[in-house]
Amino acid sequence: MTPAADMFSTLPDPLLGLILSKIPIREAVRCSILSKRWRLLYTQIPRLTLTPYCILGSMNKHPDPLVIAKVENIISNFLVLHSTDLETFHLPNYTSRRKSRWVYNVNKNWKFSRQSVWKWVRYAACRNVQRLTLCTSYEMEDVPPALFSCAQLTELKLFNCIITRIPPRFSGFNHLVTSFFWKIEFTDESLSCFSHCPFLEKLEIVDSFGLQKPVISAPNLTYLVLRARKEVDVLIVNCPKLITLEACKIRDSRVNGILFQEISNAVRYLEIQSGNSVIVLRLEWAVEEDDLWVETCNLSAERFLEFVGPFKALRELSIPNWSMVQEENEMVELIHKLFDTLPNLERLDMPGVFVLVREFP
Repeated sequence: MTPAADMFSTLPDPLLGLILSKIPIREAVRCSILSKRWRLLYTQIPRLTLTPYCILGSMNKHPDPLVIAKVENIISNFLVLHSTDLETFHLPNYTSRRKSRWVYNVNKNWKFSRQSVWKWVRYAACRNVQRLTLCTSYEMEDVPPALFSCAQLTELKLFNCIITRIPPRFSGFNHLVTSFFWKIEFTDESLSCFSHCPFLEKLEIVDSFGLQKPVISAPNLTYLVLRARKEVDVLIVNCPKLITLEACKIRDSRVNGILFQEISNAVRYLEIQSGNSVIVLRLEWAVEEDDLWVETCNLSAERFLEFVGPFKALRELSIPNWSMVQEENEMVELIHKLFDTLPNLERLDMPGVFVLVREFP
């Protein structure tokens, strides 16, 4: 091949490191034999995904302690050689189920030592990591203290962690945009460190516990999911730009001044435009648990009309998976009352009923 035709030779090292980040780390290290220039290029990969499969080339679901110790040693030695800032640092130990976007299968047998995990996260913090995923154990573990030193984080995903103690000098994640928490033990105070970020736009808290009266206050938050494992007494949301809200097992909630009582367990989606001007409201009266639909609310038609009455700007109302009335004439009467109560309603979607007054512009 002529020098003019060798495109890779003309690329800068940072770009080559970005290309190597597209393949498993095991294969990236093997590329070091290509030439002298490539010998240490794997140490400049900005996006690291360190899983047993990426390192060993196969995934043993029942490894012995020696194999786990070997993988830990390889990861530690690799990070010692690594020489560039990190855009992404993933330590995942799970697979997701296609039936639900919130169900994950965490491998019970792959458990890295706390000392190693804390050391790796400390290294990521020193390398100004921007996107961090941490899932290293099936059992609940204390979150690594070095997490609170990751000042440049824009995306954070945590699994099976305990976050109850916050360093006294911690000032918050001032660059965090997206965060996802699965099976996390919180306190109301510890959650505030993640839910009061000035640039936070998306926050998902799934199957977590320990919360009693959480306050979500983020000026730029547009998407919020709170699916608690145990019932939460009160949820207070002060997010003027909130577009979508999904909430389950919330007794009472106040969203930008709108109070939800009794119906809160059924509120799954709430789309808000410019503060309290709710234009789209989707209520799901049952939640899916182990492939079965379980009812979460028993509101009567009269109580439902009282609930939706204040939403005078509502244009779209969707109520799947549950019926408030059984007789056809009662359904017709309810539909008429809904359109009388909501003068701007343009679309109504209920079981067996679909009414479209006019298309949205």
